[in-house]
Amino acid sequence: MIWTISIILYLLYCVAVSVVLVIVWGIMRLVRKDFSIKKWHWIVCGIIYILPLLYAAVHDVYLNYFYDRTGFIEERMEWATKVDFPEFEIAEYRQGETCFNGDYTDEYELSFKEVPSQEFYDRIDALCGRKDATGTACWNKVDSTHYQYNHIWGMDFPNPDGKITDEEASLSVSIEKGSMTFTVTEGRW
Repeated sequence: MIWTISIILYLLYCVAVSVVLVIVWGIMRLVRKDFSIKKWHWIVCGIIYILPLLYAAVHDVYLNYFYDRTGFIEERMEWATKVDFPEFEIAEYRQGETCFNGDYTDEYELSFKEVPSQEFYDRIDALCGRKDATGTACWNKVDSTHYQYNHIWGMDFPNPDGKITDEEASLSVSIEKGSMTFTVTEGRW
C-alpha cells in the first residue's frame, strides 16, 4: 500500500516538474529568441527528476543501517539497567507509530534461550530499591517473582549514567522469575 502511494506521489511530482519546466522553457523562449536547450539543461532536469528517488534511497539506507530500532535493544538494556542479560532473541516486535518528528514507542517480547540462573535474579534483587547515578531507584520488585525496571531521560532528566544528554528516551523492562519470556518497551521523542 505504501509503495503504491509513493509511486503515485512520485508520478504527480514528475508531472508537476514537467509543467514547471515547460513553462520556464516557454518564458525563456519569449525573453530570448535565440534560447536553446543546452547539455547542462538536460543534466539539471534529470537531477530534478531523480532527487525524490535519491532522497528515498538515502532515507531507507539511513533507517535500515544507522537507525535500526531492533538492533540496539540488547546493548541499550544492559547499559541502562546495569544487568548482564542471558542470551535472548526477539520473539515478537511491535513497532510503534512514528510521529512526524521521530517520536515512537516500540514494544518487544523477548525470549531467553534458557531459563536464567539464580545469579541473574540475585543481581536484580541487589539493584531493587537502590538508587543509581541519577538518584532514582529504577529496579523494583513488584512481588516475589516479578521485577520491573523503569527509567526516563532527556529534557533535564539525566541518562542512566547520570549525564545530561540530548537524547530523550525511556526504557521499561518487566521480568517474571523463572519465565522464559519478558517484555521491554523503548521510546524516543
